[in-house]
Amino acid sequence: MASNWYPAKLSALIPWHATFKVECNNYSATLSSVLTAGVLTQVNANMTMIANSINYLDDAHNFQQDVVAYVKIVTSAPHGTALPAAIEDYTRRLGELPVA
Repeated sequence: MASNWYPAKLSALIPWHATFKVECNNYSATLSSVLTAGVLTQVNANMTMIANSINYLDDAHNFQQDVVAYVKIVTSAPHGTALPAAIEDYTRRLGELPVA
């Protein structure tokens, strides 16, 4: 039976890809016929894309929680209750993510 060496949990993917990148660079001279400059560049791009995607997912989840809390206040608070400050501008922050 084949072993499952790739992490199943999202929280384990960022450190796994970071370690994989370091190990690829460490063995690049020994395995130069396989680990070419293009492959190493792609390994780095994949690590960055995974990290950005997981961080984006966390930000999107936090935004969802903020919107739900805001809607609950707006729709069920007693008349005259002051509205909370506007929800943080997630679109600006999320729009700053680099595209890999």
